[in-house]
Amino acid sequence: EIQDEHAPFDVFTLEQEGDSPPLGDYFGFAGNDVLLAWKDEHGMLAVDQYQRQRPNDQLQVVYLEPGCHFLSFYGADMTNDVIVARGFDRTIDSLAGVGLNPIPVQWSEMDKMGVSMRASVLMLRVLKSNTSGLLSRNKVRGSRWQAHQL
Repeated sequence: EIQDEHAPFDVFTLEQEGDSPPLGDYFGFAGNDVLLAWKDEHGMLAVDQYQRQRPNDQLQVVYLEPGCHFLSFYGADMTNDVIVARGFDRTIDSLAGVGLNPIPVQWSEMDKMGVSMRASVLMLRVLKSNTSGLLSRNKVRGSRWQAHQL
């Protein structure tokens, strides 16, 4: 158990099979009490391991269609939003059924390039380091980027 200034939290590992995609692509959380996972061998294994590590958690498990990209976040209007790849209608219905706000978006071109929604968040964070949303060309000592831009 790790203590921070707000609340304690547990850290534990979830074992993945060698052929599994990155854990964040098929397993995640939404709100305070919903666990999201693909309904395939990888997602079900991750849910099983999580539940064995945290047997007292009362989380709802929402199984998503395998291959469905998703990204959950707390919306500005105090809703639990989940961006979800368009075309996965059963997943959208399942998310709405537990009170989440699914937002379908076109993701097929990014999927063809192998980019998941979770992986794209890192890129967006790097690119949004200033108000224009692009990296500034201000340089320190000639050719070095400023530390806050990296």
